[in-house]
Amino acid sequence: MVTELREISDKYSATIFHPFFPYFDQYLAIGPSTRDNVLISVVAVMAVCLLLLGGGNGESGSVVTTVVVATSVFSIELGVFASMAWPLGVSLDVVSMIILVMCVGFSVDFSAHIANHFTRSDGTGTPAQRLAKTLSAYGPPVAQAALSTSLAVLPLAFTPSYILRSFALMVLTVVVTGTIHGIVVVPVMLSVWYGLRQSSYFEVIGFSPRKVLTKVASCLMITTKESKEWRKDAVADVNKGVKLRKIRNLSDIDT
Repeated sequence: MVTELREISDKYSATIFHPFFPYFDQYLAIGPSTRDNVLISVVAVMAVCLLLLGGGNGESGSVVTTVVVATSVFSIELGVFASMAWPLGVSLDVVSMIILVMCVGFSVDFSAHIANHFTRSDGTGTPAQRLAKTLSAYGPPVAQAALSTSLAVLPLAFTPSYILRSFALMVLTVVVTGTIHGIVVVPVMLSVWYGLRQSSYFEVIGFSPRKVLTKVASCLMITTKESKEWRKDAVADVNKGVKLRKIRNLSDIDT
C-alpha cells in the first residue's frame, strides 16, 4: 500500500507522510537486506575457509573443502529460515535478520572442524578410513559442543522477551541442524568426492578429475589444430580406460 501511494504521489509531484511510514519502510527493506547480509556472510566464510582449510600430505583439497563447508552453512541457514514460520513462530524483522547473520558464525564450526580433519587425514587412507578417524576424533567434541550450547540458551526460550526468545529458538535450531550436517552430511559429501578420486575408473584411465579439467581448459586456450589433437588424445585415453575396465571386470567374474 505504501508503494502504491508513493507511485500515485509521484505522478502529481506530491509528498505524503504518516508517522507509521518508517516502520513500513523497515518491512519493505527487510527481505532484500536479509538476503544480502546472509549471502555476504557466506561469501566471507568461503574466503576464510579457502585460506585456512585445505588438504594435507600434499593434497590440494582446499577448494573442495571450502565448497562443502559453504554448502553446509547455506543449507543450515536455509533450514533455520524455513523453520521460522513453523514451528518457531518467529517473523522476519530486524531482530531475526541480525540473528540469522549471527547463525552463520554458529553454523560454520560444526562443518569446518569435520571437513578440515577429513581432508588432512592420512592421504593414503580410503574414504571409509578417513571417515572413521574423523568421527572418532571430532564426533564427540561436536556433540558435546552442541549439548553445552543448547543447555546454555535453553532457559532464554521461556522468557517473555521477544528478542531473547527468538534468539534462543533460532540458535537451538542452528545447533540441531548444524550437528546433523557436521556429523552426517559433510562426511558423506567428502566421502563421495574422495571415493570418486580413488575409484578404479580414474586409476585405469590414468588421470584425475583435476587433470581432466586442466586438459579441457588447455583445449579452450590453444589453437584449433592443437585443440583437435588434444581432444583426440583425451578420447583415446577414455576409450582405453573403458576397455581396460571391462576386461578387468570380466576377469573378476571369471575368478
